[in-house]
Amino acid sequence: MPRARARGADTLRCPACGTRLLTQWVGHTAALHARVALPPPDEPRPLATAREEIAGNPNRLVWCLPRSPYAPPRLRWTGARHPPDCPHQHLPDHNCPPAEPSTLF
Repeated sequence: MPRARARGADTLRCPACGTRLLTQWVGHTAALHARVALPPPDEPRPLATAREEIAGNPNRLVWCLPRSPYAPPRLRWTGARHPPDCPHQHLPDHNCPPAEPSTLF
């Protein structure tokens, strides 16, 4: 039997656009199933840029992704107390554009 992944994070590809995604349940009491595009570890992704990307869409969230050489990637909440100069990558939830219709009618 395959061994379960530690800490609940998994990587896969979006079935619509093929983007590499990190999916994870975030939270302990009431968790959300978060999906973010997983950039290379050395790509800078400041909090302000991620918030600009989702501006005008109140239903989208930004997640903080600290990376450790000793553990798998793990998303964290970015709330009002999240420091604006946080050095980690900040990623908006994955929002795949709608596919073109495959029928003519």
